[in-house]
Amino acid sequence: MLRIFCLTLTVLGLFGCGTSYRVVDSNTVIKDEESIFVIGVSPGNYRIAVYPGSIEGDAFIQSTWRSAAVFGAAKNGYVVGRGKEGDVLAVTNFAIVDSSDAIRGQSFGACEGLKTMVFKMPAGKVLYLGDIKYNRLGDRIHGKFSNSFDTANKYINDLFPLLEGQLEQWEYQVLPIHTSCTTTITVSY
Repeated sequence: MLRIFCLTLTVLGLFGCGTSYRVVDSNTVIKDEESIFVIGVSPGNYRIAVYPGSIEGDAFIQSTWRSAAVFGAAKNGYVVGRGKEGDVLAVTNFAIVDSSDAIRGQSFGACEGLKTMVFKMPAGKVLYLGDIKYNRLGDRIHGKFSNSFDTANKYINDLFPLLEGQLEQWEYQVLPIHTSCTTTITVSY
């Protein structure tokens, strides 16, 4: 019985890992029940994780059962992911890696009331949320939000021909996240 339980956990873990890296490539088209989101990320050796959840009160609560919408490093400055219509997504954590091709690195996350980028997914759109520039200061990582819509639009038009001309500015909220900290290093915005 223990062997079956362990095997089940392993399969579920592998399934979760496999769905956490949703690939959006140059042949991507938008499905009716989803949207594509674009977030600028720098420096280039930061991999961000965007998870679904809900807004309760004035805070984001990460889903404990759903996998990441995307966990990836920026390519030419941008992370491009997919989200289902109606989902509330947030940049919940990230890793500092040796290069944009690396997967493992030092992990960080917004937790215990620190704020993060939170947004709701519509259907059938290509959304630009903004850029996040990370900077390590002592035992904290600070994220600074900015807007470079024209640069993001050129990126999408040049690298995603099937999405050309569809990028639109989308709003996000900066909300606290209700997740306990599991590390002494946290991110604040």
